[in-house]
Amino acid sequence: MCHASNERGFTIVEALVAVVILGVTITALLAAFNAGIGMQHLADMAARASYLANDGLEEMRARFNAGNFDAIVEPAPNPMEVSPGFQRRIDVTSTGTSPNRMWTIRSTVTYSAGGVQRSVSYQTVLAEP
Repeated sequence: MCHASNERGFTIVEALVAVVILGVTITALLAAFNAGIGMQHLADMAARASYLANDGLEEMRARFNAGNFDAIVEPAPNPMEVSPGFQRRIDVTSTGTSPNRMWTIRSTVTYSAGGVQRSVSYQTVLAEP
């Protein structure tokens, strides 16, 4: 039998090493992609909670601007579900007497993401004109 000295190719060990390296690389890329999707979901939830908390303050500002001061002191039932999975609580603290009343309003939205209870809060102060 004659063996040519210029035969080219890969040995089985070289092929197996290449397959293992390729497999590890693809697995790492898929894990990074999956983690990115999870982080995007958490960011979406946080942005939604921020919007809902700010929306609670805007509702109270609208009541204030309409001169409906009694509706500021007695907000909607607390806490209330404002979107599936999101609970909003509005706390109002009033100080002073008419015509120098002030209201401190805090809107807090809680939600669960990644198995952890999270919250977003905004606060403002309104003063009677």
